[in-house]
Amino acid sequence: MNDVSKNSSEEGLTQTTDFVSRNQQTNIILITIPHKFHLDNLSGVNKEVKAYNRNLSKKVNHFDWITLVSAIPGGKKIYLLGTDYT
Repeated sequence: MNDVSKNSSEEGLTQTTDFVSRNQQTNIILITIPHKFHLDNLSGVNKEVKAYNRNLSKKVNHFDWITLVSAIPGGKKIYLLGTDYT
């Protein structure tokens, strides 16, 4: 889903849950959208990312064939370790 910043996350959430519902015979791994560390925590994009991830978790939590994985489990510290600032 590439359009979180364009306020179309609800459409992406609907498409994701439709896909999950249609593919009950397959184990699916979903990855959350990562927080945008170069933006302020209170930015519109980061608020939308947080809301999308929370809603995704709520919607797919009851599906047995879904595993939801955090895109950046260690948070900003691990994300910055792989960044080259030169």
